[in-house]
Amino acid sequence: MRTKLAFLLFLLLSSSVFAAWETEFFWKGQISLHAEKTMLNAGETLNLDVKIDNLADAPLADAYLVFQLVHIADGNEFLFQRENIIAEKISERYSLRGKESKTVAFALKIPEYAPAGNYRLDVYLKNLRSYVVGVPHIFVYPTSIDLTISNNATQRDVVIDRKNTLICGPLSEANFKTDCYSGPVGVIVGPEKEITMTVALKNNSSKEEQNLKLKVVFYHYDDTILEAAVKEFTIEIDSIAPNSSWKKDVKLLTPKKPGAYPIRMELTDAKGNMLSIFRHRVNVEGMSSRFVFAYPDSIYYNKGDKAKILVKFLSPSDAKTEGQATIEVYLMKGITRLYSEKRTVELSQKVPIRTEEFVFNINEPLQDFILGATIVDSANNVLDSYEQPFYYNKFSKALKSLEIITSPDAEFKTLADSFIFGTPIYVKAKGIDEKGSEVDVEGNIYISSDKISLGPYELENSAYKIEALNAGTYVLRCEAYNKNAEKNLFIENPANLVVKSYGSSEYSEEKTSFSEGAPIYFSAYAVDSKGKTYEVPVEYYIVGNQFSLGPFSFSGKTTFDKMLPAGQYTAMFSAAGLSKNINIAVVAAQQTPKETPQKVTPSASIVQKPTQKPKETPKIPVETPAEMPEEEKPVFADLGLVIVLILTIFLVVALGVFYLRKMRKMQS
Repeated sequence: MRTKLAFLLFLLLSSSVFAAWETEFFWKGQISLHAEKTMLNAGETLNLDVKIDNLADAPLADAYLVFQLVHIADGNEFLFQRENIIAEKISERYSLRGKESKTVAFALKIPEYAPAGNYRLDVYLKNLRSYVVGVPHIFVYPTSIDLTISNNATQRDVVIDRKNTLICGPLSEANFKTDCYSGPVGVIVGPEKEITMTVALKNNSSKEEQNLKLKVVFYHYDDTILEAAVKEFTIEIDSIAPNSSWKKDVKLLTPKKPGAYPIRMELTDAKGNMLSIFRHRVNVEGMSSRFVFAYPDSIYYNKGDKAKILVKFLSPSDAKTEGQATIEVYLMKGITRLYSEKRTVELSQKVPIRTEEFVFNINEPLQDFILGATIVDSANNVLDSYEQPFYYNKFSKALKSLEIITSPDAEFKTLADSFIFGTPIYVKAKGIDEKGSEVDVEGNIYISSDKISLGPYELENSAYKIEALNAGTYVLRCEAYNKNAEKNLFIENPANLVVKSYGSSEYSEEKTSFSEGAPIYFSAYAVDSKGKTYEVPVEYYIVGNQFSLGPFSFSGKTTFDKMLPAGQYTAMFSAAGLSKNINIAVVAAQQTPKETPQKVTPSASIVQKPTQKPKETPKIPVETPAEMPEEEKPVFADLGLVIVLILTIFLVVALGVFYLRKMRKMQS
């Protein structure tokens, strides 16, 4: 392991000193991965938890994770040459105090076109300058898990050919015996020198690939920071035949400014789907430097404190460049520099990583500050500059004290240690920070007894709700960043369940008889052995002779406003392991009597017209047709008899004609 690291870091920065790299180059930290499952289908989402441990004493600001999904093809080539990054994702940023751990959730969708086979998820951890776990742009030292992906649908396997993607040109290092070098570490070249970059692709599938794009981008030192590109170009590929390769040579000038330049290559299709990611690299010789550490020993300082600032920076990439440089470190609030110091340092590969410590005497409380560092050469050319905010609220709160309080209500108006089975329990972590202020607590709640152990449950706004626990004695434990706290919790079964029904929303007068259509108001409370009442979740049914309604749920009080026909009913309640019934009667609503119209008494002022007899409607006589006389009615013969007679006559005539013709023929 040490030999591999030494070789890779030698290529990374051309250092001849190997032993110090492991401890000097990487920040003290680690990550661990827990995947929901490791066998997935293409198109599924990979879910996992990532635990981040900052093992250093100093705060780690704006750390982020780089996830790379790597397909490992079968074959006899070196493993690295058979690998292909088919997806890459960068997380949000996290800030951790010294010795703090944080667990974060991550999800990555497996591309639907991912080839079936063996995969590896590589995860790196770094911030804007410091490498904590691995170096993503040269693919070394990630934390990984193995995956298996199945795909019964369309698969695509066109990749950047790692073996044959080369940088060729006038290389500066005499030790390199070839004019061409494969990635990802790269070689040392001169500034503004023409090099030839050979980009190669392979189509490993039996289907032709068309309309592809290869985007090539140069970055200064790190492409995962998402800074502006130094230079970029895009190559369009019309088609690649099945099971064949494609190559193209591109001539370009190296950057003018000395330093390391990762070259990010992305192969996509016409729809923008990512098919392959690879990185090459060039190191431009000359006076250069790069901050890899710059951190304070705290994120908050009181008046009279000493702020200790540690910075680490790299010497030039090539062994033949060395010289003096001036480094300045400063603390600023907003845009105002409060403390600063300059000093002269030597840059040489004899000391590949330099470490300098600065101490500032703080004369007033300081938080939410920016740490800055700049290094310039003897000609006042800026080799590197760096500013990192340390905002107090982005970090977990360092607690002076931590207390657990419990309550039956979410507003914590009433505090309690004892509860009735079935009642919700609200838990709050009350923390006092290093400045004496009450702050939100980030942490987890654990629940344990002699029979169970539950948790962790993550606090939200310093609180957590326990839905239900059986009767017994429990220990609540809260684990925060730098403090833990415990509290005993007692839960007993209720002694009684008291249920009542009322006729109004004032809940003042009990009632068991109701008019049809009138609302019914119920209340239900659990009572402990001391007579104290508790609101508990209640479930009830309304049961009649022909039907039942429910279940309905409530806590404390409720209104039943559904229409019940007249009859006898039983309201059946259950809560906290107890049950109670109430018999209620619904009577038909009385109909409102119709009003009798008042008689109007004649008076002098009212003149009544005499009632006139209505005129009769004249009747119009309707004539009935006279019945026809018997002799004038038509007489019809038997139609069937007539038809038979006609047919008989026709048959006789036909036979006669036939007989006469036959006799004539015989005579002739």
